[in-house]
Amino acid sequence: MISSLHGTVLRTAADQIVLGVGGVGFAVAVPGDVAHTATVGTEMLLHTSLIVREDSLSLYGFAEPDELEIFGLLISVTGVGPKSALGVLSHLTVDQIAGAVASE
Repeated sequence: MISSLHGTVLRTAADQIVLGVGGVGFAVAVPGDVAHTATVGTEMLLHTSLIVREDSLSLYGFAEPDELEIFGLLISVTGVGPKSALGVLSHLTVDQIAGAVASE
């Protein structure tokens, strides 16, 4: 499993960055705030989750370990996939999600 990546930002998009690590460019899906703050040429550390499907390997990255933890909890809910979980984390903070869960 790839649990984190530390490297140079090679490219950014609205919901993805390419992180150069040891001569390899890793495409990583990230929440919007991470994508918007990433600057090409700067160093970045991402806490990652590798999702293995029958037809693909997908990396999801987060700036903070607690975001990664919430991502794992969200995708464990029946009917919530990684893209939906990433969408939630793009619009709500970890504290907002915890508050929503606490208030049901």
